[in-house]
Amino acid sequence: MPNKALQRTRTSRAAELSRWSCRMRATKLSYTMETELAELKQSVLALPAEARADLAEALWDSLEVDEEAVDVAIRRAAEIDSGEATTVSHAEVMRAARSAIR
Repeated sequence: MPNKALQRTRTSRAAELSRWSCRMRATKLSYTMETELAELKQSVLALPAEARADLAEALWDSLEVDEEAVDVAIRRAAEIDSGEATTVSHAEVMRAARSAIR
């Protein structure tokens, strides 16, 4: 019986060390990425405006865009601008939601 308890303790400690090791690697990776990103931003901001614009366009083009969502957003913005649709503030929405659940 003592051997099983000792084995469980060792297993538990090994698992704990493994989790700690993973957290440390993740923390180090996060710190490294944050540092590299900060350095990259600094370098990019030092570029001439035209080069920054080219880079911004390339980055934008690399993002996946839901074209349907963009179309809906453009249509809704036009409806608001034309007065066809009205907006409701967050506070008004929250008041209505609270009164609906009472």
